[in-house]
Amino acid sequence: MKIIALDESRPQSYGLYTALDNLFYFLAERLPMIFLINVTFNGEVLQIPKYITKMHYDSLDEQTRNLLNELAGDIIIQKI
Repeated sequence: MKIIALDESRPQSYGLYTALDNLFYFLAERLPMIFLINVTFNGEVLQIPKYITKMHYDSLDEQTRNLLNELAGDIIIQKI
């Protein structure tokens, strides 16, 4: 899973970051086979995002973030 973070040293990043946040949110609902990963947890198949913005990740409660970290395995933070 990749977490996309805002690079505050670049002025144009904020607009791109906001657009990506909306894009990932809506495309995950419309095209889950491209933007979501299937994982098995306690015999159930769950879908987690391949890409998530730091803003969306930070809005999740701590238990959800911990579960997401456990399910995702490798997490990469990339600044834009």
